[in-house]
Amino acid sequence: MPHRLTLLLLLGAIAPATFGQVRAPVVDTRPFYREGSTTELREVCERRRSDFLGGRGGQILGGVAGGFAGSAIGSGTGRKVATVAGAVIGSEIGRREFDRPRTRCSVAEVAVPTREVAGYDVIYEQDGRLWRTRTTEQPGATISVPDRSPGAR
Repeated sequence: MPHRLTLLLLLGAIAPATFGQVRAPVVDTRPFYREGSTTELREVCERRRSDFLGGRGGQILGGVAGGFAGSAIGSGTGRKVATVAGAVIGSEIGRREFDRPRTRCSVAEVAVPTREVAGYDVIYEQDGRLWRTRTTEQPGATISVPDRSPGAR
């Protein structure tokens, strides 16, 4: 007997909450979003080229040093060829070694955008008409809605 009384009390508590409610088929569900931002510590790196002589300093210095080194080799026409070759080789070495981009990294607080589902726009059908509502949880194939049929009023 106490179990029947408990069951009746339970049904009595649930019935007013579901009175006037029907299950309607869901036609479409789309999430809507809440956008915001948060901050995080991240490593930020920037690449910079050398500002020495407009970014060509290493190439110029390498060419001069290579030409000087080449002029110390041989004599006559061979010296001229060695000077030019030394200047060209030194210029290329200087460009590669001194004018390449440098990377500098640091840790900084960065704003990071966030996007989370805030709820769902739900379109459902009831009595041949389409209705729209918003829910906080994604519905299934049907949704519990107020009974809008003409006899329910």
